[in-house]
Amino acid sequence: MTALAAQTVSAAGETVMPGEIVKVTPDGRVIALWTSQLDGHSVVRAAVRDLSGKWQTPATISAADHDVQHTTGALAPNGDFHVVYTDTTDSTIQAAVLRHGAPTFCGHEPISDQGHNAGHPAIAVDAHSNAVAVWSQNNGTHNVLRLAQRSANPDSSWGPSTVVSPDEATTNASLIVAPNGAVTVTWTHPLDAPQTFIERATTIASADHASGGPAATVDLADGGRTASFLGPVTLAAYPDSSVLAVWGECTQWTITCDHTRVDRRLQASDGTWGTDQLVATDVFTPSVAVNDRGDTLISILDYTTLVGSSVSLPAGSSTWTDPVTTNPFGGDVAATAGLTAVPGGSIYGLSIHTPDFSMITMEIPRWDPDSGWAAAVEIPDSDVYMNDGAAFDADAYGNLAAIFVAPNGNLRVAGGDGAGPALTNISVPSTVTVGDAVSVSAAAHDVWSDTADTSWDFGDGQSATGTSASHAYDAAGTYTVTVTSTDTVGNRSSASRAVTVTAPPEPEPPARPAPPAPRQEKVKLPPVIPALLAGKKITITTSVPNCSAKFVATTTFGTTRYQTKLKLTKNGKLCTATGTIVLKKAPSTRTKLRVAIGRLTKTGTSPVATLTTRRS
Repeated sequence: MTALAAQTVSAAGETVMPGEIVKVTPDGRVIALWTSQLDGHSVVRAAVRDLSGKWQTPATISAADHDVQHTTGALAPNGDFHVVYTDTTDSTIQAAVLRHGAPTFCGHEPISDQGHNAGHPAIAVDAHSNAVAVWSQNNGTHNVLRLAQRSANPDSSWGPSTVVSPDEATTNASLIVAPNGAVTVTWTHPLDAPQTFIERATTIASADHASGGPAATVDLADGGRTASFLGPVTLAAYPDSSVLAVWGECTQWTITCDHTRVDRRLQASDGTWGTDQLVATDVFTPSVAVNDRGDTLISILDYTTLVGSSVSLPAGSSTWTDPVTTNPFGGDVAATAGLTAVPGGSIYGLSIHTPDFSMITMEIPRWDPDSGWAAAVEIPDSDVYMNDGAAFDADAYGNLAAIFVAPNGNLRVAGGDGAGPALTNISVPSTVTVGDAVSVSAAAHDVWSDTADTSWDFGDGQSATGTSASHAYDAAGTYTVTVTSTDTVGNRSSASRAVTVTAPPEPEPPARPAPPAPRQEKVKLPPVIPALLAGKKITITTSVPNCSAKFVATTTFGTTRYQTKLKLTKNGKLCTATGTIVLKKAPSTRTKLRVAIGRLTKTGTSPVATLTTRRS
């Protein structure tokens, strides 16, 4: 991970308020969301860092003459960024969406009714990019939580809301959508005694209430335990759709909070809750993350020493580790801005180093499930005021973005370059022929740094450089073509494709010459015309040049065709052919009969001579 210098995102003349959000989209854009005092009103502002690395001019999302608070957002898997906030001018919850790749926000609409003092929204998205929002709203007697959904369909709008809390709910609403579509909602519930609260939760089978709405309400703290102050519940979902809830409690309050604790409770995939378990005492501000291996990490802050620590649960285990310092390599550190998991098992945090108690410097620690915490990477020029907070996000490749308010009031975003360039539009033919030049190409884009070089390994010992190249294989076989791209801070990424190289086709054999036309045999005819004997018999005697061949005599009389093989007799250099044809009926004395002499071949009879005869 390489931490890069922060860039100012907010415009001159605006005063940024705490509660900023940053998201890194699947295609590498970075979205910053915040609330500012601008021209006498508190408004929602947003800016986008495009794929060229340039931050666009900030835009105001909310109505310019209205005031807002409680701004929050969620990034969907399809790249859509959904925003909800409280419009305090008309006491409604407003929503907008930045569609994937779009230049501006759209879909501005209220999702709560006017006149009901709505506020404190939270939002989440499911695996299909549907958005779910929950907020507190007065029903005329007390506050309740209401929930609404918006489909991922670009032409859709927010649907009608439904009550999900059966009694008074104040603030700190949280929600998460599990992989199976179940929505878990938590909130802080005030009890009758002054300064006495409890965390409650409910689960909805699906956001569209297909199974009849919310399940029964559950008090997260076992045994009726209450608290003088409660922080929001942090939720994490596992691949099997079970959900972990983690929260902090102030268990004793005088003028300030004297004693604190952090607890956790697991909800199984069938919706049933396990028992409440203590994480640690005298700690607060918990964060939780689950990596792709199923390991769980909870970070906590020691309220007295302001030193961060963490506990973890290895995948497949039921035993949590003892607390360990978040950054064991020195410095007072507190993981205050959440945790985020990246592919491969690593979990990043956004921590603070406190050289004094008015300013903090941000660092990015990394936790590995096998080796624990590594040395944190400090973000250059990242001094912020302690009470302004910070936020961060990571994409699926390990690139991070941290957002914070600088001492001069500017909103700044710093990058954490943790991955090589993204390789897209890879073109490698699956089949080629030996000796033929094959063209390969790919596009390389890095979220935070420039691309330094791109190279190709063709799998036969040959290589090339550039985003496109050409190569010819010398031998048939299956080869692995690998393209590798490196950014300017040394991160590398690769992608491979298989190519099958076939031998060239055998050349066509030369065309066979056509067989010669049958040779006409010259037959030496005897001087005497054959005689008809007994009125029906034709006796044939003639000479042929070749005694090794076969000859036949054929004649037609009436509608009947007659044929006989000729007997060959060697007569010196000549060969005498004799045969007899017997007709069924004797011809008249004037009838002429034509007798054809033919040589037998494999394909038929080749004519060689014709004799004419009549009755004598």
